[in-house]
Amino acid sequence: MQRSVLSAIAVFFVVGSLLGCGPGGDGLVRVPVRGEVRVGTIPATEGHVRFVPAQGNPGPVAAASIRDGRYVFTTSEGPTAGPHDVIVEVRLTAAAPAAPAQSGAKGGGPSGAQTFKTTVVVDPDKTEVDLQFEPANASAS
Repeated sequence: MQRSVLSAIAVFFVVGSLLGCGPGGDGLVRVPVRGEVRVGTIPATEGHVRFVPAQGNPGPVAAASIRDGRYVFTTSEGPTAGPHDVIVEVRLTAAAPAAPAQSGAKGGGPSGAQTFKTTVVVDPDKTEVDLQFEPANASAS
């Protein structure tokens, strides 16, 4: 009996190590981050957000769509805990102020895509991360 219990425990650990610890199967603990994206006072109606692990912080890039001013990551696709460079590309509605075009930038104007960058620390105990940007701090594309 003792031998079968030890065998079952050993199989459990072997299977667990082969499948990984996280729900995504990559062995990383991911954080289900969500939040609102605003440019000035206007919610970004559509776009993309990427959490890129900062130097020294292990983990893959996590990317999500922005819909109706919000983005959502689940525990299987979210970023890992720690510092991240966040890159947000949005298309603003005509009601939102457009960023001035920068030298060498493509596009611009109310219907052009704008890119914003910031740094955040992903904390497993604080999963609501709102991103607020000023129109003058964008790169037009």
